[in-house]
Amino acid sequence: MRMTGTVTEFRWVNPHILIRIELDDGEEWTLEAHSVQGVMSYGWESDTIEVGDRITLEAAPHSNPEYKYALMRWVLTADGQALNAMPNSIVPAEFANGVAQQPAGGGRDSAQDLSALADASTDFSGIWSPASPSRVIAGTERPARAAGSGGAPGGRGAAPARGQRRAAAGGNDGTAPAPGARAAPGSNLPLTELARNELANMRQSDNPAYSCIEENFPEFMTTPLMIRIDRYEDRLVLEKQNSGAVRTIWLDDAAIPEAAHQPSRDGLATGAFENERTLAFGISGFTAATWGITRGVHSSVEKSIEGRMSLSEDGKGIDIAWTTLDPIYLTEPLVRTGQLSVQPDREFIRAVCDPDASAVPLEFE
Repeated sequence: MRMTGTVTEFRWVNPHILIRIELDDGEEWTLEAHSVQGVMSYGWESDTIEVGDRITLEAAPHSNPEYKYALMRWVLTADGQALNAMPNSIVPAEFANGVAQQPAGGGRDSAQDLSALADASTDFSGIWSPASPSRVIAGTERPARAAGSGGAPGGRGAAPARGQRRAAAGGNDGTAPAPGARAAPGSNLPLTELARNELANMRQSDNPAYSCIEENFPEFMTTPLMIRIDRYEDRLVLEKQNSGAVRTIWLDDAAIPEAAHQPSRDGLATGAFENERTLAFGISGFTAATWGITRGVHSSVEKSIEGRMSLSEDGKGIDIAWTTLDPIYLTEPLVRTGQLSVQPDREFIRAVCDPDASAVPLEFE
C-alpha cells in the first residue's frame, strides 16, 4: 500500500522507529520501521524525517482494515532520499536515483557507536550475532519460531496479522494441529498441566517485550540482534543491542554485590572456566516470571539453569547449551542449544528500548 502524507510524530526509538502521518484525506496512520540500528544500516539518521515533512512510503497494512497501522517497507523523504525501512524491501525503480548508499559498518552515530572489537576472540569478548534461533534438543521437538521476531526483543514483532496468532490450532492437549496450521508456541515442550492451561489462555498483551523486558540469559543470546560481551577478571558482562539489557556472569563469588543476591527475574548467574575456551555457568535466585520459560509459558521461584559456553578454536563462534529445570512448569529438564558468530565489521550501537513505543502495537490488537 502506497501513501503520501504529512508527518505528525516521529520517534527515533527502539524496538521500532515510530511514525504517525496524516494523509491528504485526513486519515491518520501509525507506522513502524525497523529498529534504530536497523534503519541506520539503510542510511537513516535521527533527523532523516522530521515532524511537518511530507513523505511518500509503501507499507504492509494490518490485516484488519479498521486499524490504520502498518509496517513500512520504504520511504521517500522530503528531500528526495529513497530509503528502505525493513529487511527484504526494495525501493521501486522510479525512485532509484534517490536511493541512499548503505553506510559501511551498518550506519554511524558518533554519540552512540562502540568500535567493533576483534576479528576473532580469545576470551569470549567481542560483538556477536546469533547464528540461528535456539533449538530444543531434549524432551521435545524444536518449537516453532515466533513470527515477526526479527528486529524486536523477545520475539515481539510487529506483524500486521498479530491479532490472529492466538488461534493456532492444536498441540496443547497432545493432539496434532490441523493440516497446514502452525503449532501453538511452546505446545511441544514438556509442560505440566498448569503450564498447558496457562499456555492455552495466553494473551499476546502478556508479552514482557511490550514493556521492554528482555528475555533472560542465556535465551537472549539466541534471539535476533547483536550481543556485546566484555570480559573482566571477575565477570563477563553481556549487553543486548536494541533493548539495552545487560546480564552479568560472575566469576568470583567475592565480587558479587549484595544486591545481586536478591531474587530477581534475571536470577544470579555465576560461572567458572573449565578450560580457556569453556565456561560452565549456573543461574538461580529467580522470582516467578511471566513467560519465564518461553513464549506463553511462565516460570516459578524453583526455576534453575545450568549450562556451558564454548569458544571455537578459531575464536569466531560460540556454542552454548543450557538446561532449564522448573518442576512447577516443566515435567522434565528442558535442554536448549544455540550458536553465535563474531561480527568484526559491525558497530554495536547503544539505543535502548522505549516502553511507550514498544507497546504501540497493542493499540491495534
